[in-house]
This record gives sequence, C-alpha cells and structure tokens, in this order.
Amino acid sequence: MDLNPSRSSPSGHVLGNAASSWLRDVVEGVLFFILTPLIIRALGTEQYGLWSLLWAIVQVLILLDMGFGTSVVKLVADARGRNDLEAHQTAVATFFWTYVAQATFLFVVLACIATWLDHVFELPPHLGGVGRQAL
Repeated sequence: MDLNPSRSSPSGHVLGNAASSWLRDVVEGVLFFILTPLIIRALGTEQYGLWSLLWAIVQVLILLDMGFGTSVVKLVADARGRNDLEAHQTAVATFFWTYVAQATFLFVVLACIATWLDHVFELPPHLGGVGRQAL
C-alpha cells in the first residue's frame, strides 16, 4: 500500500473516506439496536422516553454550531500552512468569542427549556424534576 500522499489518487481518498463513514454509520446502527433494549430494561419506558426527549433537544441545539467547528479547523490549518501568525490568532480569537456568545445563548435557551420542560411536553409530575436536573 502506497502511503505517499503525493502519489496516491484523490479518488482513492474519497472512496476510503466514504467507506469509513459508511462503516461508522453501520456500527452506530448495530450498537443502537443492541443497546436500546438494554437501556429500556435498565431505565424503564418512562425514563427512557424522557432520556430520548432530552437527547432530541440537545441534538437540535447542536445545530447552533452552524459549521463553526469545521470552519475553525479549515481557517487555522490554512493560516498555519501559510505561516500567517496574525491570521491564525485572528481566527482563534474570533471563534473563541463566537463560542462564548453561543454558549451564553445556549445557557439561556436551556434554562428556559428546563423551566417549562414539564409543561411544554406534558411530563408526569415525577419526571419533571428529573428532566430539569438532567437537562
């Protein structure tokens, strides 16, 4: 196997990346089907439902990243590749403060969701406190 990047073909990289991504998805799917019944047995159906609800809320809030994580990697790598210290520092500082703003906004959103969680989602009284605490 030729590991020299200058001699390997771009299509080979694309194929390898696609295959590894597909394999990751298959492994995640298999683990999901194996672990879900075990988790339901351990938590019970009500608490598993609460856990699923909270996980869905977190997944939606992850969209707040809006691709900044990928952009940070690209811009910092580009600046380092050009040995441009000013661009590197600007990218890091900009994304740091962007993440601070996002984290502040996310905290406020999560506090609001936690406050009204049991009312909005009509949770049973004994799960409302657990949901707020977990969130």
